Amino acid sequence: MISALPPEIVDALASSGKCNSVANVTRSGGSAFSTTLKVVGDKGHSFFIKKSNETDAEAMFRGEFHSLKAISDALPGFCPLPIAHGQLAPSHSSRGAYIAMSYLNLSSRSSPALQRAFGSRLAQMHDATSAKGQFGFDVATYCGPTEQDNTWTDDWVEFYKARRLQPMFDRLRHDNELVSLGTKLLHLIDALFPPQVHAAIKPSLVHGDLWSGNYGVDKDTGEPVLFDPASCYGHAESELGMMRMFGGFSEACLAAYHAHHPPVQPFHATRVKLYELYHHLNHYVLFGSGYRSGCMELMREVVSVAQTGRE
Repeated sequence: MISALPPEIVDALASSGKCNSVANVTRSGGSAFSTTLKVVGDKGHSFFIKKSNETDAEAMFRGEFHSLKAISDALPGFCPLPIAHGQLAPSHSSRGAYIAMSYLNLSSRSSPALQRAFGSRLAQMHDATSAKGQFGFDVATYCGPTEQDNTWTDDWVEFYKARRLQPMFDRLRHDNELVSLGTKLLHLIDALFPPQVHAAIKPSLVHGDLWSGNYGVDKDTGEPVLFDPASCYGHAESELGMMRMFGGFSEACLAAYHAHHPPVQPFHATRVKLYELYHHLNHYVLFGSGYRSGCMELMREVVSVAQTGRE
């Protein structure tokens, strides 16, 4: 048991009405960025806490909080319920931050039925659209440690080019070959969004970092859930890019998803690769040149289809 919990967190939990005092605090899971804790209150409710002294911690937790809130509002029970976020008192000359949410007793087990249920619930989440009618989000979010500019934009393709791809190319400007191909891609990708596709794009609520490590099964309800979002209101199809990158989502999952959101043609498969590209570029930025070949391959494939009109 950890003896002390920062008073700001204790006060936030008490203000939620779900506890008056903290009964037990233990470490739960692990993260290179933050300390993760399970907190049990005197009323029996359990909470999951992240706290960190990293420079961007407050902004990162703010983005996660608002992402969780948007998902919870759209589809209650599909993610942890956010409770609070904020700053912590300075410690060792640095000011920390925290986020508090409901604790989920997670299992990584899966089955065809659970995969189908997850696909259906994800499609329902994507039915939630921005009240502004624009693409973006009210706050910046973070895909890993990468800050994402979510400034509201009327046009999805312009949002994706300016707020997602261009910042990656800017950070990889030392790689002349990659940036040259990326510049070519930026000039061509409008061809992948002909009028019938463009008209079908709605500003849907997306998780934003949906790989297999960011979803599981709530043991208490038996229902699939997701967590660690980096949300925005974007093209629902963009969610499939990260899902494709590392796998872990079965054909049953995708079939259930597409039963609600059928692929819009033409060029659906190529657009999914375009959306996967962002995450490859981000991994190149964060983890180095081991991801370079994947970036180049995806860009060449997308450019070829955009130029020829043939998938």
